[in-house]
Amino acid sequence: MNKIEIRTAHNINIQYTLATVWDRILAWIIDTLILLLFSSLVGVLASLSELIFYIILFPVISFYHLFMEIVLNGQSLGKKLFKIKVVSLDGQNPEKQDYLLRWTFRLIDITLTAGSCASILILSGTRNQRIGDILANTTVIKLQSAQTSSLASIKQIGQKVYVPKYPALRSYNDKDMLLVKQALIRFKKYPTDKNRGLLDHLAEDIIAFLRLDPTQIGSKSVFLKQVLEDYIFLTR
Repeated sequence: MNKIEIRTAHNINIQYTLATVWDRILAWIIDTLILLLFSSLVGVLASLSELIFYIILFPVISFYHLFMEIVLNGQSLGKKLFKIKVVSLDGQNPEKQDYLLRWTFRLIDITLTAGSCASILILSGTRNQRIGDILANTTVIKLQSAQTSSLASIKQIGQKVYVPKYPALRSYNDKDMLLVKQALIRFKKYPTDKNRGLLDHLAEDIIAFLRLDPTQIGSKSVFLKQVLEDYIFLTR
């Protein structure tokens, strides 16, 4: 399987497994089946008016992928089922114009060429990109990163009673905490000033969010480990 390394906004490199052409085809099949089912339902409901049928159906079929990827943050229902997602190669979340660019070139990549153009490009490229991906600087990945362990593996919480110190951590998400974990790993492996600075920056941001007294925190790395433990307990 092809892999790709993406540098996040926090200057952390995370390696992901790229979605294969079959992952993407199967997701497309699910999306197509959903649209066919929707078309059948609309056909039944609008059986008395062909005009109403096309007024309702045409926009949904035309804009389904664009709308879903914007609303579901890089996923259609098919992609969500197969746990794949559109991501930007610059480490940021794709913007609406990126999704629009990908959607625009579906006409060439998929519709007019029956998917052959997209399949050839995905199979032949190192980043598994079709034309829309190349122009939008995006690709499609599997949601589990290749070299970043899941949060559940950070620390197994035993049967003892555990009382989290920072309940407000529920406001964060897995992506935020994986950045914290990766920063701790990098600092442990390479204790450079740059990696220490990144660790301090992450700790200071969380301290400010939690409205804590920085003078009472002590070791930033110990604090971040506590943050990870609390987050796992609060969200699992």
